[in-house]
Amino acid sequence: MKTKNIVVGSLLIIGLSLPFLSFTDYGYPDHTGAPKQMTCGMSGCHASHGIDQGPATIELTSNIPQGGFEGGQTYQITATISQANITAFGFQVMAWGQHDSSSVGTLAAGTQNRAQVVGSWEGPNMYATHKPASISATNNSNSWTFDWTAPDANNLNDTVTLYAAFVAANANGQSTGDYAYTKKLTVYSKESVGVSEISKASFKIYPNPSADGKVFLDLSSVKGDVENIVVSDYTGKQLQNVFVNKGTACLSLEIKQGSGIYFVRVNTKEASFTSKVIIE
Repeated sequence: MKTKNIVVGSLLIIGLSLPFLSFTDYGYPDHTGAPKQMTCGMSGCHASHGIDQGPATIELTSNIPQGGFEGGQTYQITATISQANITAFGFQVMAWGQHDSSSVGTLAAGTQNRAQVVGSWEGPNMYATHKPASISATNNSNSWTFDWTAPDANNLNDTVTLYAAFVAANANGQSTGDYAYTKKLTVYSKESVGVSEISKASFKIYPNPSADGKVFLDLSSVKGDVENIVVSDYTGKQLQNVFVNKGTACLSLEIKQGSGIYFVRVNTKEASFTSKVIIE
């Protein structure tokens, strides 16, 4: 099966002060904060407080089961933001493929009819964003639910990261006083989470998943002396080859390649053991 790590989209509110509200169709595309894209938390837009510097409460959730998503199946993604004394909120989402550098899967407005899907001004990317009638705050909060359909089995991706970016606006007729936020949620395909270990490894990796790429290996149960440890990505490309001193019982590793699924192989003279580690 063809597998690729992907990053699914940034929920970005593109400006909800009155100047933006005069452009009510949708937020400007290609401003999700995904790789190679900016956000609206910039000079002349919504940069009064910087990114993630306000008091908002943000949630990014899905109904994808813990057992993972399946190719071709449709799931609901919900983005919620709450902040006092805010008049309007909005968002934008892109499903970005880490290796494709373009949209993956399919976005749809969903049954609530509060979101819409728009295209990039410069390329093939697609975005889910707010509808004009859905930006007003209700009890200092706003929420949108939209659909994401995973790629079919022939193009199934193991790792999906939902990157979210929000703007909370005071609608004062200026770009001042608004807040920009980001959030992310990583989910995995059913195949990738179905087996926690590739072989019956006699070593432990923790934390797994890892939020920052830093993990620890407990080698105390490995029979025989460990000679080296090899870290590879899902394509089999070797990323690290760490030689281990005799008698080492605990070892730390840092995987710097970003979100995705990686494989750690512990080699002794007699055997090799491989386990999977997830970096969020």
